[in-house]
Amino acid sequence: SSGLLEPSDSWRALRRSAEGPAWFRDLARKLLAGAAELHGRGVVHRDLKLSNVAVALGDDGALRVAVIDLSSAWSPAAEAAGLFGDFGPSREEETVEYMPPEVLFADEDAFYAPAPAYDAWSLGVLLLELLLGTRQALTVDQRTRAVLSWRLRREAPADVERALLRAALADLCIFPGVAACGDDDFAGELQRRDPLEIGYDRFLGVDGVDLLRRLLAHDPRDRLLPADALASHAFFRRDQARALAGDAAVAL
Repeated sequence: SSGLLEPSDSWRALRRSAEGPAWFRDLARKLLAGAAELHGRGVVHRDLKLSNVAVALGDDGALRVAVIDLSSAWSPAAEAAGLFGDFGPSREEETVEYMPPEVLFADEDAFYAPAPAYDAWSLGVLLLELLLGTRQALTVDQRTRAVLSWRLRREAPADVERALLRAALADLCIFPGVAACGDDDFAGELQRRDPLEIGYDRFLGVDGVDLLRRLLAHDPRDRLLPADALASHAFFRRDQARALAGDAAVAL
């Protein structure tokens, strides 16, 4: 529901509720489980975003999550069957706001071999959107946008948008070359953007901040993959018994 992705009454109530942190952790776990299920089958979704996730409550009250719309999904078998033409998959089948840096900032005509790290980044963006109550988690403030747009006014619009995205990543401490940028800086930036101004300690804590930062690692080689996060990350060890109910699904 879009009501959960805007600063609406529903979103505010969830953020303030005692059940909110456990709900968010359960949703995060099941989103990663859906991606891990695909990766285990040799499939990379490449278009994980809020509109490609279905969420419902079962009769038992357990959260049900399904990853849907595999129209952009890549697998070796799909490529071998010629579904991506002569040159393989490209960014034409993807959504810009959820593209990882290695694709977003590459040559627009470049083709590449998709990997699970792509989906890990998209999931990090998706979780940020849920936390911040916005569909524009990777954005800069209006002043920064105005200054950069003026400085780059003679550049192509696509180049301006890339520069704005780089600035947004730098603000969140997930762009290389940013000095003295760590988990505390990332958490501070989330606090600054919180529409409720109550912070995310209950929802994330140290473990949740680490999870998001590792999903959003700029270098795909450093990115935490969904299966690894589920297997060992401390954020999901808080309530493993509770999380066993209502597993994720993949709509094939």
